Amino acid sequence: EYIWLDEFCLSDEKLDWEASSNRDAYENREKERGKELGRLADIFRAASAVCVFCNTVDCDHTGLHCPWGRRLFTLAEILHAETVWRILRLKGGEYEFVQGPGRLFRENIQAKAAEGRQWHLYAIMQHASNSGTVPWQVAIHALLVEAILRDEATGFHNHKYLGRALNGLLPRRARPIDLLGKDGWDDLAWLLELNQGFYNATGLAAVCNLNVGGHGWLGRPIAPSEGRERLEPLAVAF
Repeated sequence: EYIWLDEFCLSDEKLDWEASSNRDAYENREKERGKELGRLADIFRAASAVCVFCNTVDCDHTGLHCPWGRRLFTLAEILHAETVWRILRLKGGEYEFVQGPGRLFRENIQAKAAEGRQWHLYAIMQHASNSGTVPWQVAIHALLVEAILRDEATGFHNHKYLGRALNGLLPRRARPIDLLGKDGWDDLAWLLELNQGFYNATGLAAVCNLNVGGHGWLGRPIAPSEGRERLEPLAVAF
């Protein structure tokens, strides 16, 4: 039985973690972490249970302000989980374990997303619970926009892993070695190219700002709000 603790769980035993220089040890760790993050969705898809916890008191991990729920890698960890164990921190240093089906956990996240008018997250959880209600084109748009917004919210701290965080969540996946992990935009562009038969590029461009930083037409997403969903069919019509 394996327990995944964010990273290094599948590390090669032959790697020298105490290399002759700190730089060599750091490069070994980063290389191994990058390989594992490129397979993150598949690792969690095969997990018998996913344990969720954060440092906020009285947080049930389904709300929009949960530190765990706002991470770039959260979507890959939870979208295919069969069983979810939640560690709830209580006042006075106490804690409580709550176990339940992953489907119910995602439905609770979906409900909180609707309350907070986070429609991309709402569509993602709806697609995960019942894929027939949300077509792949809408789900892909929602996944991309949500991932970019999460990346931006963390100050692009893990930006180079943007493509790897999405790998395995779209209809067609990239080989981990093809996602270089040097520029998140480049890896994202490769994932889009692999999945071009499943989404409408014009529709995706309609919910993003104009060109940023020389990466073609795809700029940062426009924050969702009532009425802006009309941009997509309007741009497709043009």
